[in-house]
Amino acid sequence: MSDRQRPYPMYWLVRALAWWTMHTFLCLSVHNRQRVPTEGGLIVVCNHISNIDPVLLGIATPRLLRYMAKAELFQNRWLGTFLRSLGAFPIRRGGSDRGAIRKALSITATGGCLAIFPEGHRSKDGKLGQGMTGAAFLARRAGCVVVPAAISGHYRLFQRVTVRFGEPIQPTVDVSNEEFMGILMDHIAELLQENTK
Repeated sequence: MSDRQRPYPMYWLVRALAWWTMHTFLCLSVHNRQRVPTEGGLIVVCNHISNIDPVLLGIATPRLLRYMAKAELFQNRWLGTFLRSLGAFPIRRGGSDRGAIRKALSITATGGCLAIFPEGHRSKDGKLGQGMTGAAFLARRAGCVVVPAAISGHYRLFQRVTVRFGEPIQPTVDVSNEEFMGILMDHIAELLQENTK
């Protein structure tokens, strides 16, 4: 069974419960969902402000999202099993993890959707940090479309949280990974600005 064909029933169960929770206890606003292609390999790149971001992005995106998560989370047997049931897979930080890269390329090659938080960690002050080039490398290597996204707001009771998607971007061979990552981060910054209007 190809990666794209796997149903990941736990993902859809958690997504449904999270959708109800977010719409009941938060003022969730999603903009430009139609910009996310419904078919084909895809990478969604987004800023990172909370541990809840992967869940929120999964609710906002009309496709099953696969995630890279830091390998340390999988050291706990129960948590690791749960994360894998959601379609997440581990990546070792601080160096090149060829296994995780192969997995990510396999997901996009079979028409799957991969979510990446290119800052590599949560922002402590909510400001957009510097993007690491891994997302740009994967997108250019896979040749798949990238959709920038921005999350802003506070995960507090009845507070507004906004998710906004940008226009799909096709990787180009005319720029380096660093330059392409800069382009993606600029788009995320613009989306964050739109969220404040």
